[in-house]
Amino acid sequence: VEGTFLSETVGLISGNGGAGKSTLMMPLATCATLGLPWLGLAVKPGKALMLACEDDRRIVRLRQRWINSAIDIGMADVLDAGLDVIPRSGKDNTLMELDRAAWRMKRTQLMDQLEKRCRRTGIQLVIIDTVAKTFGGRVFEERHVTQFIDEMQRLAELIHGVVLLTQHPSMSG
Repeated sequence: VEGTFLSETVGLISGNGGAGKSTLMMPLATCATLGLPWLGLAVKPGKALMLACEDDRRIVRLRQRWINSAIDIGMADVLDAGLDVIPRSGKDNTLMELDRAAWRMKRTQLMDQLEKRCRRTGIQLVIIDTVAKTFGGRVFEERHVTQFIDEMQRLAELIHGVVLLTQHPSMSG
């Protein structure tokens, strides 16, 4: 997104539960896939993948129908252009987990699958909704957080694109 998210970087969208992070990110993925402006901002066209860890298939389809209706485009057009929204509500979505023996983060099979899918399909925008569902380390252990972000940065560089993470702010602020 011009002037907002730069290529080969990781971004963070944070907001309270129910504030609309997922609702904001799906139109971004759709607009990026179709090369349309998002919130009035120019978007570099490219294939997009959204890992929707809090939403089931029914919610994802309903939300996408609303988006398609608002921009007057059919579902087949969006899918043919390369939009890939993966509903994963109720599943283990850990991308990086703590290796307690080494006290460091390690990739999971899901992270490997995500990377392979991005490489195979030419994904350039990855939206991970949410960090809480995908980070398997200790949030107050700075080293674990850094290793997770480093892995997301590696993915952004690998796809020559952007990785966006969504997160709920901490209860303590």
